[in-house]
Amino acid sequence: ADNIQNFETLGAPVGRYYTWSFREIDTSQSIIKAKRLDDLGSPITGWAAEGNPVFQKSTTHQFYTDYVGLSGQHLLLFIGEGGSNNSYAQMVNPSGDLPWGLSGLQITGSQQRVYGAFVDAGGITFGYELNQSSSTGMHIQTVRRDGSFMYPAPGLALDMSNLQACAGMEFGRFTEGGLLVAWSARYNSGVECYDMYYRTFNPAGEALETEPQLLCSAPDDQKNPHVAQPSGTAMYVSWADARADSQNGVHLQKVSFGGSAIPDEPQVPATQMLKSLYPNPFSTSVNICWTQKDSTPAQCSIYNIRGQLVKRFAALEAKSGEHLLLWNGEDKLGRKVSPGVYIIKVKSGDWTKSGKILKW
Repeated sequence: ADNIQNFETLGAPVGRYYTWSFREIDTSQSIIKAKRLDDLGSPITGWAAEGNPVFQKSTTHQFYTDYVGLSGQHLLLFIGEGGSNNSYAQMVNPSGDLPWGLSGLQITGSQQRVYGAFVDAGGITFGYELNQSSSTGMHIQTVRRDGSFMYPAPGLALDMSNLQACAGMEFGRFTEGGLLVAWSARYNSGVECYDMYYRTFNPAGEALETEPQLLCSAPDDQKNPHVAQPSGTAMYVSWADARADSQNGVHLQKVSFGGSAIPDEPQVPATQMLKSLYPNPFSTSVNICWTQKDSTPAQCSIYNIRGQLVKRFAALEAKSGEHLLLWNGEDKLGRKVSPGVYIIKVKSGDWTKSGKILKW
């Protein structure tokens, strides 16, 4: 093989994943491989020493793992095709199995230009222009871990203005579960400068603004946005700004989470947030982690957003320190709960901690 490209490493709960793409000499096969190693550098059972093929197609172009991330211990890949605009999603189980097959799921076609993507516990979210041959604005779509789409085709309209060009799109997840999308674009054919825009979405995927919000408009270009890690209810967007004598400087802006469709917690008093609810959003199970100061039995309960009790765990052993509990998304009768917002409450003695979790 030659033309090894896009070698990436991705931290995992146990060991690490590695992905890379290449083409076989004198063939039309474009292949992406992945490898999972334990903390000592040895392949984990189910993974070959030379890596496992996780995506393969016959094409005259090269496929790349443009975006990669973890959903629990599952590896999610957003795969683009050089020289064309077809895009694919792929999921790799911790054991190396491919639920969507070696060819993955095709998620965009040849006329749908992708401007950015984001991989996290909720799945693969990407922004794209619906039809390059006629300006139809930009949309976003999310591929869930079960292979379904969050929004009906063709996706949720991000901006239906007369798009002329886009110079980068970035995503970020607020600690509350909301989504931030920031992008650089120009819409007026008579103006050559790019401006920065953003929109935010609540944990259920609903837009919190009726139209794009202008983040920065100034002479010359604002391009290549980058979304920093969240800090509380805010995230930070930086970009290349050409106002300084036509040489790119770096500008930064803080974007706060503007609201949520989640109502107040009914019948569930709260004094503190839980130490950790991970992953959030979740698909199959969530880890509930908290610390307590004294040796009093702890009681963990799950409520729906209407305040109705969904499940109550048996009282846990009485000891101070850190506690970890796994909820597999089932109610008190062992039935899988439906997607939505749930409230987790932990009570020990005279103190209570509670937090919200979103199930996809």
